[in-house]
Amino acid sequence: MEYIAGSIASFLLTDLLIRSLAPRFRSKGIVGRDVHKPEMPEIPERLGIAMLLSFSLVCISIYFINRSEICLFVLLSSLLGGIIGLVDDEFDLGGKLKPVISSSAAIPIILSGLAVPRPLLPLIGHARLYYIYWPLLFVFFAVIMNAVNMMDALNGMMPSSLSVVLIGIIIQSILIGRHDIAGISLVLLLTLTAYLRYNRYPAKVFGGNVGSLFLGSAVASLSALSNLEMFTVISMLPFFITGFVIISSIKGFKEKREMGARPTIVENGYIRANPDKKAPMTLISILTSDLPKREDRIVKEVFVLAVISVILSMITFLLTPR
Repeated sequence: MEYIAGSIASFLLTDLLIRSLAPRFRSKGIVGRDVHKPEMPEIPERLGIAMLLSFSLVCISIYFINRSEICLFVLLSSLLGGIIGLVDDEFDLGGKLKPVISSSAAIPIILSGLAVPRPLLPLIGHARLYYIYWPLLFVFFAVIMNAVNMMDALNGMMPSSLSVVLIGIIIQSILIGRHDIAGISLVLLLTLTAYLRYNRYPAKVFGGNVGSLFLGSAVASLSALSNLEMFTVISMLPFFITGFVIISSIKGFKEKREMGARPTIVENGYIRANPDKKAPMTLISILTSDLPKREDRIVKEVFVLAVISVILSMITFLLTPR
């Protein structure tokens, strides 16, 4: 019951904080340009702080109610991810340094003693990785967090797709009897849903790196503590496609300012792939390579891909011995 109440409270608090902080951030010049709109309006940025604060307060409350160590360590890892994102928003950690630093969000989970080095592998069952599991967990966190970060490109694209991933984690957690993981995932889902109301097309706020890295570390934590890492990876295939094609096309980790050209071009409200050979390849440019599309249509297509990936994850999960 505390998880349901906490989910509702986090939704309402996130909504309240966004409405309160957005005009303040705009007045202080904490804004980003929406480059996929013809007029490129300035949008209040770093509103991921609202999600981070709401989720943190609810997790602390739940911990004092039922002394859930799982809730406490998911909070610590998520908080660390959010702080790293906030530092990146302020100082720009760079394309090479950010993945390395973001991997440190795995430290609270490793030190908690709650993670079991027996991930559930699709169609195989529980593996016994032991010592190799811990260095792999650092890689897992870095990959998940930066995949979520790279997906945050169009209005509502990242939160809508990640919401489906969280629904998959909730269902799978319930099926393996991890109701605590399902409960925390529900809190995160409702927190994200409140943010999506303001970030969906046309966006009124942006979450910033503080939002995407916080969400990425929370999802990675929930997956690791439930041994559902590989099923989360399957659910997040559109996220990884985005990251893979970007890294492959620009030959390494780079920030947007380091790229030779923009991956897409906006013309009369339509987005199309940039034909420039120096332009990096992204999931958006793949979807618009043949036909220019409106931003909201691209987001819907990515959402459909996310739904298909989660369904694939669920089918694989049901076929896996546990």
